[in-house]
Amino acid sequence: MGRRKTIIIFNVLSIIGLCTSFIEKLASIVIGKFIFGFSVGVLNVAGPKMLDETVPVELLGAFGIATNVYICFGIGLATLIGVGLPEDGDIEGYKQDTFWRVVYGFPIIFCTLQEIIFLFFLKEDSILFSIKNGNDLDAIKLIKRVYNKDEDHQKILQ
Repeated sequence: MGRRKTIIIFNVLSIIGLCTSFIEKLASIVIGKFIFGFSVGVLNVAGPKMLDETVPVELLGAFGIATNVYICFGIGLATLIGVGLPEDGDIEGYKQDTFWRVVYGFPIIFCTLQEIIFLFFLKEDSILFSIKNGNDLDAIKLIKRVYNKDEDHQKILQ
């Protein structure tokens, strides 16, 4: 299975895990968060791996840094959204509050956006994965989109 398919499948699993965690039963929340956490772990490996196998060598450092910056941004955003939750120790506030659904459901936006991008815009797998599996046509299509137009695409394939 390629990087692209892995990302598509685990985005769907992430959404399923998030939706499962909306059910107001402890077991559902725990199972949903486990599915979501596992899926995000896979996505945190598959995404950068796909970038490494696609991005030109001279840009790898910048893209590696960008990946880590975006992960940190996501963690910071989740923390910021958590400010809307009731104060610690406010048991009655937690019982009456429904803002936890916003906190749990917010990642659905990013999962859905990534799913749309991979289903409709990024139809090729990574360049290296395509070459290793003998799919040179897909590799050339992606090379033409990623690399400069004046570069020799056949030379890059070697």
